[in-house]
Amino acid sequence: METFGKVRLVDIPSLDDLRKEMSPQISGIKPKAFSFGQDVFFEAFVQYTEYAGFAQAMVSFQNMKWTKKIDGKVFHANVKVDFDRTRHLSDASVKRRQAEREKILAERRRIVEEEKRRMLALYLIAPYISAPV
Repeated sequence: METFGKVRLVDIPSLDDLRKEMSPQISGIKPKAFSFGQDVFFEAFVQYTEYAGFAQAMVSFQNMKWTKKIDGKVFHANVKVDFDRTRHLSDASVKRRQAEREKILAERRRIVEEEKRRMLALYLIAPYISAPV
């Protein structure tokens, strides 16, 4: 991507496991629409530092296909280029996603700590619990 100019940000929402726990408005992952076949759709956001790089990438990728050969099988992906109309890579959106990420991670840490305390409490009181005879 840097062939076209200096890249400021890259984001591929579907590769981030935490995004699935965020709302679609924040995560950047659109709800799946009905599809025939086994087509895989995902979005990738690339932000250039200068408009010229962006414009050159837009022109270069129009009507293109990405091809990958795995074990003799060839896979094609149609490339659709468009402006970021959702402001996905705006500073405000990036900060909102980061805040949501921190919130999810803090909740996960809280659950793990709570489980540790519960297990420790069970371990400490287990010797004092008498089994029925």
